[in-house]
Amino acid sequence: MVRGATGSTPASGPSRIRYGGHTTCFTVDAIPDEPIVVDAGTGLAFSSDLVTGRPTHFHVLLTHFHLDHLLGLQTFRPFFGAEHRFTFYGFAPGREQLRAAIGGVFAEPWFPVQLDDVPSHVEFVALNEAPFWLGPVLVNIARLHHPQGVTAFRLTHGRRSVVIATDHEAGQPGVDARLVEFAIGADVLIHDAQFTPEEHETLYDGWGHSTWKDAVRIAAAADVDQLVLTSHDPFRTDDQIDEIVALARREFRNVEAAYEGLAVPM
Repeated sequence: MVRGATGSTPASGPSRIRYGGHTTCFTVDAIPDEPIVVDAGTGLAFSSDLVTGRPTHFHVLLTHFHLDHLLGLQTFRPFFGAEHRFTFYGFAPGREQLRAAIGGVFAEPWFPVQLDDVPSHVEFVALNEAPFWLGPVLVNIARLHHPQGVTAFRLTHGRRSVVIATDHEAGQPGVDARLVEFAIGADVLIHDAQFTPEEHETLYDGWGHSTWKDAVRIAAAADVDQLVLTSHDPFRTDDQIDEIVALARREFRNVEAAYEGLAVPM
C-alpha cells in the first residue's frame, strides 16, 4: 500500500487532497505481524494500523537516507513501544554505518530522543546487492542514480512482483539499462516522476529525480504491466498531477499516480 508519495518535503493544503502530501512510504502485508516497510517517510507516522494489538516485527527497507525518507520514524508510535521490533535494511558498508545514517534523525539538537533511547528492539542489516528473503517475499536489489546513491527493490511474492525505483534520476544509459533489466516483466513499476521534461531540462538536471517521460520509457522497455508514478513534486497540485498522468497515458497503456491508500496487490 502507498502510505506517502511526495518527494523532498511534506505538502498539505486544499490543492493536495487526492494524492496526499506525505513523503515516501510503502508497506507490504505478506507476513502476519511482520509488515515490510519501504522507506520511513512521513507516511509511516500515520500507519499505526500496521499493529494488530500483538508485538510486531517491522522490516524496514531503506532506498537511501535522505531526511524525507526517514522523518516518519520520529513520530511513529510503535517505534517507541518496547514490545515491538524493528529491523532496518539499507545499502551501507556495515551495520555501524547504517545505524549512524538512521540515527542522524534522532541527533541533538534536532530531536530530543536519541536512537539509543528508543525502547523498541532495533537491529540493522547492511545490504550488498545479493538477494534475500523476508518470509515468502524475495527481495532483489539494484543500485540506481541519485546524490549519495539510491537502492531500488524488487519484491516478489508468489508470481507477482513489484519494483520500487523512487528517487532515481534517469539519463545515464548504463544505469537505465540496469533498471530495465531489473524490472523486466514486473507486474508493477513504481518509478520516480517528480519533474516534467521541461522542468528537468531547464532547472533540475542533476537534482536526483526523473520525469514522467523517463518513467514511461523505462516501463515500456521493461514491459511491465502497470506504471505507478511517485515522488511527486511537493509544489504540484492534484490537478497538475492529473495532467501528468493524462500525458503519460498517451504513451503507456496502464499508468497511475501514487496516492495515499493506493493498494498494489502482492
